[in-house]
Amino acid sequence: MAAVQGTTVRFYVNTGTAGSPVYTAIGYETDCTLNTNLGTIDITNKDSNNWKELIAGIRDWSCSGSAVVNVADAAYEKLKDNLLTRASGLCQFKTENSKIYAGTCFYTNLSLSTPHNGAVTASFTCEGTGALTYS
Repeated sequence: MAAVQGTTVRFYVNTGTAGSPVYTAIGYETDCTLNTNLGTIDITNKDSNNWKELIAGIRDWSCSGSAVVNVADAAYEKLKDNLLTRASGLCQFKTENSKIYAGTCFYTNLSLSTPHNGAVTASFTCEGTGALTYS
């Protein structure tokens, strides 16, 4: 197995339009996490022989990350604008081998940290609406 270096995986925000997307990486990104989940439905019954039984339920996905704040960064500004206007947006999580996870999301959190003797950083969270594709 070949290890993947974290600096080669980036989060991208659509800074164009839905019809003509332009994916721009979050500038000065320090980390990003993609979460995918599969919910389950409990179907345990008296015929389960005292074992829990499940079937697949609803899937969901989200992403969170942080970056050093650069107010001139188009991706950061678009993320902030989408959150403030409650607009969904297209996003991508691109891996080193150019594999892309993509979908539509709502940016649900943007937190700023302003240390006395350090760089201002922003943390963000987005929640997917609809399918997460992989290509």
